[in-house]
Amino acid sequence: MLFFLLSACSEDITVEFGDTADLETTLETNEVTFYEDVRPVLDRTCNQCHWESGRSFSMIDHTYPVVWASTLARDLVDGGKPPPTPDPTCADYVGGEWHLRQDDIDLIVRWVEDETPIGDPNNAPEYTHWPSIGEADQILRPVESFSVPRTEGYRCFAFETDLASIGAVQFETDNEELIHHSLLYLGDPAYEVPSDAEQGFDCFYSGREEWKLLSAWRPGAPSLELTSGVSVSPETKLIMQVYYTPPVGVGPQEESVVEPSYSWNVQDGFDGGVFLHRSEITDFRIPADSSEHREDGIMVWNGGPATIMGLIPRTHLLGIEVGASLHYANGGTECLLSQNGYDFGMPHNIMFKEGLPIADGDSIRYHCSWDNSDGNLRQTKHPPVTVQSGYGVEDAVCQMNFIVKPD
Repeated sequence: MLFFLLSACSEDITVEFGDTADLETTLETNEVTFYEDVRPVLDRTCNQCHWESGRSFSMIDHTYPVVWASTLARDLVDGGKPPPTPDPTCADYVGGEWHLRQDDIDLIVRWVEDETPIGDPNNAPEYTHWPSIGEADQILRPVESFSVPRTEGYRCFAFETDLASIGAVQFETDNEELIHHSLLYLGDPAYEVPSDAEQGFDCFYSGREEWKLLSAWRPGAPSLELTSGVSVSPETKLIMQVYYTPPVGVGPQEESVVEPSYSWNVQDGFDGGVFLHRSEITDFRIPADSSEHREDGIMVWNGGPATIMGLIPRTHLLGIEVGASLHYANGGTECLLSQNGYDFGMPHNIMFKEGLPIADGDSIRYHCSWDNSDGNLRQTKHPPVTVQSGYGVEDAVCQMNFIVKPD
């Protein structure tokens, strides 16, 4: 379980922040309050998950932030929260403004040290969630509901569609606490869905090798919207993968289950179209006890003049960092992705506000890093064992999935 769990604990949690003399030079000396100062930061960087129906406790009003103030500040200072986002100094991303800056951390630390003044709720900004794609042309709803078992796992659902292109994709669920993340693939028309798949079928973390990853969702992620739709060939299967988690407080031996409902909204696309391209590092091993193992890959482009509109990086449970850069054949480089602190639980489409051109002979260099030591909190093997590349639940991947528009 990778999301933040609250525990019933009466012990007062405190944290030391060190010398705050420098804060006085960067923050105004007037009182910092929750509703006037802290809430705008939380809305921009945290509340896409921490809202009334979100993944974790709500921070729209002051109740939980005040109770958990020292823990909140500690996690911001040590990098434990929020889940990492791409560094906006690398490239101009859609949603890049939700990246937590140092001055944001300084302000919240100042608020905690000043004993969490609340301020006037009437002065709080109006909270707005990510915009919807609007009325959908097709809603993919595999079943009205399905039971989430006592253990976590992956379930896939396959659909046929008569859409010629997909221009916008939005995932919806009535309970973000139970759906950890979801992926939408374009499957090979020849793929045969298991005959007993009315309630879906089991599938691996990375799907099948021939599936093309179209969209990735996690709580708080915006919808995927393209200026040109992704072309869909006849008889292509849309495959939705859901990674589900058991309800909070339900032990592995308990019998209770829950039944959330969910759907992918798929809107018809536009003329032109983009295509999906995946580059992947294969045949590697991550040694046991290695705290920072890195693999590097390179993709030389030979698809003609095009524009890179976005990408979806993928590693697995032990991943800690991903990065990519575009290298032009005639010299010069562009940063595509810098994400230190990769979180397996937060896959989503990373879209550029303005696409980056690529031509034959240009190359993309990328890398993934993992922590396979006993000190990694997401480690499942004690003592650690060697991890191999592959598509199994306990394997590792290093993928860069690109959304590309031909010029």
